[in-house]
Amino acid sequence: MKKTKYPEIKTRLLTGLFIMILTSCIVNIIYNKETKELSKVANIIIEHPYTVGNSVRDIENYINVIHRSMMDVLSSKNETELNKSINIVNKNEQLIYDNFKIIKEKFLGNLDFVNDAYTTFVNSKPIRDEVIDLVKKGKRDDAAKIIKEKGNDHFILLFQKTRKMIDFANEKAAGLNHNSINIILKTKRNFLFLLIGSTVIEIILFLWILLSILNPINRMIDRIKKVEGGKIKGSVVIAGNHLAILDYAISEFENREKILEEKVTIRTKELREARNLLESSIEDSPIGIVKVGLDRKFISANQSFCATMGYSLEELKEISPGDITVEEDKVICIDFYAKALEGKTTSIKVEKRYIHKSGRIVYTYVSSLMVRDITGKPLYFFSQIRDISKQKESEFELIKHKEELESLIVERTKELNDKTLTLERSQQALTFLLEDVNDIKKQLEISNLKLLDSNKELESFSYSVSHDLKAPLRAVIGFSQILNEDFAPQLGSESKRYIGIIKENAENMGTLINDLLEFSRMGRAELHKTQVNLYLLGERVKSELMMGIKDRDLTINILEMPEVNADEKLIYHVIQNLLSNAVKYTGKVEKAVVEFGCISKNNENIFYVKDNGIGFDMKYSEKIFDVFQRLHSVEEFPGTGIGLSIVKRIINKHKGKIRVESEINKGTTFFFTV
Repeated sequence: MKKTKYPEIKTRLLTGLFIMILTSCIVNIIYNKETKELSKVANIIIEHPYTVGNSVRDIENYINVIHRSMMDVLSSKNETELNKSINIVNKNEQLIYDNFKIIKEKFLGNLDFVNDAYTTFVNSKPIRDEVIDLVKKGKRDDAAKIIKEKGNDHFILLFQKTRKMIDFANEKAAGLNHNSINIILKTKRNFLFLLIGSTVIEIILFLWILLSILNPINRMIDRIKKVEGGKIKGSVVIAGNHLAILDYAISEFENREKILEEKVTIRTKELREARNLLESSIEDSPIGIVKVGLDRKFISANQSFCATMGYSLEELKEISPGDITVEEDKVICIDFYAKALEGKTTSIKVEKRYIHKSGRIVYTYVSSLMVRDITGKPLYFFSQIRDISKQKESEFELIKHKEELESLIVERTKELNDKTLTLERSQQALTFLLEDVNDIKKQLEISNLKLLDSNKELESFSYSVSHDLKAPLRAVIGFSQILNEDFAPQLGSESKRYIGIIKENAENMGTLINDLLEFSRMGRAELHKTQVNLYLLGERVKSELMMGIKDRDLTINILEMPEVNADEKLIYHVIQNLLSNAVKYTGKVEKAVVEFGCISKNNENIFYVKDNGIGFDMKYSEKIFDVFQRLHSVEEFPGTGIGLSIVKRIINKHKGKIRVESEINKGTTFFFTV
């Protein structure tokens, strides 16, 4: 009898097992890759539009606050209001810098929009600083003119550039959203293809292995049918061994099948968790996200959309988007639904007005997409809806300002045309005038050189004259003293009074000459700067002044203050003049208080000398620093009228500034910087 040849079942089982493991690995690799990509896109969808959009909106709000605060700077009535408005401006500037930093970290794509807006904002700061400086100097009309000519244009330009940033962020978010949907569809499609492919492979392997088993069994059955007399033709042992091997292989296959089922179960669970994560991200998104069925009814809506519209999810499911859409905007949605169902379009991005449950209009930016299954059959509409009501309010305000500006431009253009006509008529005369101006300019330069020489000669002459006058004055004082002492018995009381007047005026003249000499020396003196402790100088001057004060209720407060880099001798003259002036002009106050201290403002130390004396009218605030300019008579308050001129010259030599604030009968405060 011919021996039957049985197939190598073990080899076939191992080959099938290897193919199944390879298929499983491929499924796992593709699944993990697409799951990671889906998670990445989901995270970007959550973080990018929310962070960038909020930061840009914050920047716009801070810009509005700065704009209003600059108006408050112009309208401030006192220094407290001015400082408050300036602090608001500085605070919001820092907040804008912080938000720009966040945007630069989170912004996706090209940063040109961000850098352009940031540069525009930085370039507007010198304008605000110039306006604030002019307001501090009392030049509010000039400050208002600068805001009108430069500041408003910068604000409008900055709003336009921040709008570009928002539009770019929206487009990026919409693109990411579109990608996420494509990834979901791709994942579903790939998973389905892999599932079908693996199923086909398993069927082929099953049939292959089944035939490998059935054929020997069928042969054995044929042989059994040929058995005669209870005897089997051929060897039953061989068949029995193959069945045992087959039983063992089947057991192994069952075990592998269970393992594969467990893996499929785990992968299915992971896919379900990824889907839940995406749904949770949509629900918690700050942007409204809705699904609308083919019957134009809401299927679902996240919390953000419900809060924006004022409806609950249950209420939304009972209505359609058209029921809460402004009548004029309904045609947009109807047209999109129709074209999408016909396959003429797949998505739309448009601004749309909804009606809030309370009846107010909600301005939104809508990005809608028709979702189809892998066969292309429409499933539902997926939409992202962002509330832009605040931006619209700003746009309407900008349009209003633009119309006002255009009207103003028309008026100014008309005026300019009239002036241009007049200018053209005078063009020839202007040409001759320019030639004369050039000649005058050359003569003026020559005159300036002569004036400098004259000033030097005048200063030298002043010093010489003052010096030469001292000798006759000393003679007048000396002879007056001799007359008063040696010839007192021969002189009457009236003669003695005249001699006293002569002596007193001569002494005053000597003091005036000394002050003139001092004033002249200040112009020629070189600075020898060192670190000067103003507190110790103040205490020194205080001690000197208090020694000559009797029968007065006077308090001089010297406060702690930082050191300065200055000429100690010259700064001593400044403190001595200011403190002695304060003591002099508080002479008629019952309880006099003089204070010398320092305040810090805008990273600058400002020193001050304050008193509660008689004060003066601020319209004379510049006059008091001129030589020989006095606001009171010598009889009322003695002095030469040169002290404050010396003070100003010393401060100017130190590249500093000095100003005064005063009110009649309420006191005076001198502020200076070094």
